Amino acid sequence: LDFPLESMAHLREPWIRTPLQLVASFFAEHMERRAAEEQAPAFDPSAFFAARVQEIGFENIPSLNDVALDCLPQNSLVRFRGMVQDTFDPELYLDVFEVRDDRTQRVFLQSGRYRDSTGHHHTQVNFDSPNNVLQSRQTLHCIPVPGETPWAKSEFSLSDFDMTAALLPPPARTSRRRGRDDEAEEEQAMEADPKQAEQPAPSGDENLEDTERRKSLLLGGEEGGGAAAAPPAEGAAAKAKAHPDTPEMLLFPVPGETRSPVHVKIYSEDQECAVKINDVVEFVGIYNSEWDGSEDADGMEGHYSVQPQHGHRVVPRLHCVFLRVLPHTNPMLRTPFGGNVMEARELLLIALKETLCGDALAAHYMLLHLLSRVHSRHDGNSLVLGKLSVNFSGVGPDVAEAMRELLVLLVPKMSCVSMDLPTLNKARMNPHRDSTSSKLCPGRLQLSSGTHLLLDEVAMQPGQLNARGVSNLNALRTLLTEQTVLFEIDFCPKTFAVDVPVLIMSEGRSLLPADIHVPVVRTSPPRQPAAADNAVWNLMRAYLGHARTQPYTIPADVKEAVENDFVLLRQADPSTDEHTLHTLLGLARLVSLSKGENLSLQTWTEVKEMERVRASRIPQQQPQPQQQPQLSQQQWQQFLLQQQWQQQQQQPPQQL
Repeated sequence: LDFPLESMAHLREPWIRTPLQLVASFFAEHMERRAAEEQAPAFDPSAFFAARVQEIGFENIPSLNDVALDCLPQNSLVRFRGMVQDTFDPELYLDVFEVRDDRTQRVFLQSGRYRDSTGHHHTQVNFDSPNNVLQSRQTLHCIPVPGETPWAKSEFSLSDFDMTAALLPPPARTSRRRGRDDEAEEEQAMEADPKQAEQPAPSGDENLEDTERRKSLLLGGEEGGGAAAAPPAEGAAAKAKAHPDTPEMLLFPVPGETRSPVHVKIYSEDQECAVKINDVVEFVGIYNSEWDGSEDADGMEGHYSVQPQHGHRVVPRLHCVFLRVLPHTNPMLRTPFGGNVMEARELLLIALKETLCGDALAAHYMLLHLLSRVHSRHDGNSLVLGKLSVNFSGVGPDVAEAMRELLVLLVPKMSCVSMDLPTLNKARMNPHRDSTSSKLCPGRLQLSSGTHLLLDEVAMQPGQLNARGVSNLNALRTLLTEQTVLFEIDFCPKTFAVDVPVLIMSEGRSLLPADIHVPVVRTSPPRQPAAADNAVWNLMRAYLGHARTQPYTIPADVKEAVENDFVLLRQADPSTDEHTLHTLLGLARLVSLSKGENLSLQTWTEVKEMERVRASRIPQQQPQPQQQPQLSQQQWQQFLLQQQWQQQQQQPPQQL
C-alpha cells in the first residue's frame, strides 16, 4: 500500500460503513426532540455528513469511479464524479412512514430518507397511516465524464483505487450469504437494546420470496428498485462505434464508454438549484444497486438501462448527502504549479511543432487554442469572448491522427468526431428528447465545459447529405459561432451555453466557420514526440491547466497604446473592423497567459506579426472551381458538399 493503515482508518467508521444506521439514530433523536419541543427544526442529517466529508476530504471517500461496483458494500457512503446528462420529473417518496414489527407487534415511525425500500423483512409499512409524510426528491441521470482521457482517469484513481480496494470488503461480503449474517447481527443487537428496534437494519440481499415484503417506497419512481451492479458488456463500445444508433451509443455522447451511469437522488432544494445539465459534479451519497428480481422497470429511469453480462438492468443509485460542482476536471490543478512556465511552454511548442509537420507558426496557434476558454458573453450569444476555434488546412489523415493521439496525452477531456458521410447522416450531434419515451438521447456535442473537440474533416467523402446530415452541420456551425448546443425537445427546444474548444483538421479550407484558419506548411512528416518521462508529460499538462485559469489584466499604459495602434491600423486598412480588434485582443490575451504574464507592448507586437504571417498564407480571393482544374479530389469533395449544404439551407424547413 502507498498509504499507512492509520491514515485510512476512517473507512471503518460507521458514518462511511453504515450511514443508514446513523440516519435512523438521528431520526430517533429528532422524534424525541419534536415530542419535547413545539417548534423543532426540520430533520436534515445531511449537515452531519457534509461536515465529516469536508473534514477528511473528498479524496478519502471510496470512489464509485475507480472501484468495481460489486466491491462496494450496499448502503455505504461513496462518491461519484460525473456529468449531469438529464433530469427526471420530481418523484414522491415517503419521508416518514409508520411500520409494525411482525415479531413484537410494535408500531413506530421510520425515516425513508436516502432509501429505496424499507430495508427489513420483519416489518410491514402502514401506507394508510395519517403519520406518514410525503416529500419529493429530484433524480439526476449522471454519466462518467464524457471524453475523459486515460491519463486523467489514472491520476484521479492513483491513490483512490489502492486505498479503497485494500480496505473495503471483497465481493463475497456483499453476497446473499453475507446479507443474512448482517440481519442476524442486527436482530441480536435489537434484542440487546429495545430502542434499536426503531432503527432500520442495513439493507442486504434477500430471497426472491421476500421481495414482496420489501415493498418500494417510491410512489412515482422506478418500480424495479434498481439493478444488479455489473458493468456493461465489453463488446458494447465496439458495437456503439460501428452502429451510432445502437442503445449503447444512445447512453453516452462519446463512444467507447464502458462504465455505468448512475441515478443520483437529490433531497435538498439548494443542491438541486446548484446543479444544471452538462455540469460536472462530485456527489457524496449512500450507494445502492440491489436488484429485487422484478421485471424491466417501467419508469423513466428504466429507459437509461443497458443489458450487461448478467442480463439485469444496470441503474446504480446514489442518495446524495453532499455535492460540489467542479469548475474543472484537470487532476493536475489539485496542487500549485511548481515548474518553470517558459520551460514548459517550450517543451509543449516542440511537441506541437513535430506533430504539425515542423510548422512553428501552426504550433503557436495550436498552443493558443489549447489555452482558450469562454470568459464572457455579450448580446446574448452573438459575441462570445475567449473562444478560439482553429482550422488547420493542408493536412492529411496522418496529421489528423497524430494530433488526436497528442491531444489524448495532453488534455483531460477530448472527443473526436469523424466528418464522414455515415457519421453525419446517422449520428446525432444535438441531444434529442424522444417524444414517445420522454428519454433524452444524447448527442455527440453534449459535452462538459473544457472538453476539446477534434473534427476530422479529412475523412469527408463524396455523397448525399440527408436531413439529419444537414441538421448536424448546422449544429456544428452553431457550436463554432455561438458556443451553444440545442436540445431538440418537441414544442420547446432549449439552448444551452457550452465551452467546447473546437479544432478542425482538413485538406482544404473547412466548410465550417472557424475563428482562425491556418494553412499548414509541411517541412517534415508528422512525428509523435519521443517517449518522455511521465514527469515531462505531467509538466506540460499542469502548465496547460494552470495557464488557462490564471488571472489576466491589461495595464493602463498598454491599453492606451493598443487603442492608438488600432486607429492607425484602420487608417492603413479600412477593412479593419471591430471583429479584427476582438481577434487581436483575444490572441494577445492567450499569448500573455502562455507566458504567465499580463499584456505587454512586446506581446502585442508579436501577435500582430503572427497574424500578418498567417494572412500571407491565405489567398486573398478564393478561385472558382472552373478556374481551378488542379484542385485535388478531397478539395472537390469539400466544395461539392458545401454547395449541397447551402442549397438545402435555402429550402423551406418543412422540406428537410
